[in-house]
Amino acid sequence: SAAVAPGRAGAAMSGQVVEVLGTSAWLPGGACPDEWKGRTTTLLSADGEKFRVTFEELSLARRTMREATEGGKTGKDIPVTLPFRKGIVAKVLEYLQYHKEYPPSEIRTPLLAGSLMQCGASQWDASYITVEKEVLFELLVAASVMDVPSLLFLAAAQVSTLVKGRSIMGLLKDFNMANDLPREEDVALDSSFSAQQ
Repeated sequence: SAAVAPGRAGAAMSGQVVEVLGTSAWLPGGACPDEWKGRTTTLLSADGEKFRVTFEELSLARRTMREATEGGKTGKDIPVTLPFRKGIVAKVLEYLQYHKEYPPSEIRTPLLAGSLMQCGASQWDASYITVEKEVLFELLVAASVMDVPSLLFLAAAQVSTLVKGRSIMGLLKDFNMANDLPREEDVALDSSFSAQQ
């Protein structure tokens, strides 16, 4: 896969997931358009909390950036309303603010190790995404809705490390799910799952 040098980005980064020889990786790229640099906008959480954010920070959140720039063209600061509680908005902003200065690291897939750092994640990203399962899944949804591909990739990779090598019964227990399959289907599914591990 292509290598990406770590270090300061100098500008907020977006990027893409690429596949090279059967291995997927997140590669940073792109920056905040010049006309939006130095400007701020407001994000509004589902529970009414307002957050001031720069467009440079927001440029990683492609959908939210588009919504904010559409409102900004009117010359008014029209808040972008997000369907997440303030804790999740704050957590996503923490990610965006950090990656304004430091590009997201390349995470190689398939994940061949049990640790994100062994798969290329930076220490900061691995620490950031080590959260309770409920928060992790809320971050997955937020990254998807706000269109933050690097955060979505990071969160999905973290979920993969949580489920890798686990039995179906262990996963059902961990995620508080009931097994409602008929016995025959359950045995067949378990055998198939075990064979893939």
